[in-house]
Amino acid sequence: MEFDRNAAFPTTPQEPTPEPPPATPAPVGTSFGRCLLASLVWVGAVLIAAVAVEGPPASGYGVGMVIGRLILPCLVSAWLIRRFFGHKRWAFGWLVLASLPTFFVSFVVYGAILLARES
Repeated sequence: MEFDRNAAFPTTPQEPTPEPPPATPAPVGTSFGRCLLASLVWVGAVLIAAVAVEGPPASGYGVGMVIGRLILPCLVSAWLIRRFFGHKRWAFGWLVLASLPTFFVSFVVYGAILLARES
């Protein structure tokens, strides 16, 4: 007794397969969000260094002051990185390394402005 493949699996006419939707194009440049996330890495580093040097904060007010004073340098750093590296999509590690000097300079300038305002 022979096995008839066509009897077990009859062939059916093939329906045309639908065309897949067109692929979305890859992003062209570095977005502000990626630059902001790269700058936020250094905000976290500053917070960890502050806790390591000074110990745990005494109150929530102190934590709010530190985080509040880091917002503007973070935004300025992200904007500068977007202006410098926005033409091409860079790897996230390069954005983090590039945001270190801009974050540090904007942090020092903002601190000097706040210090001059207090006196």
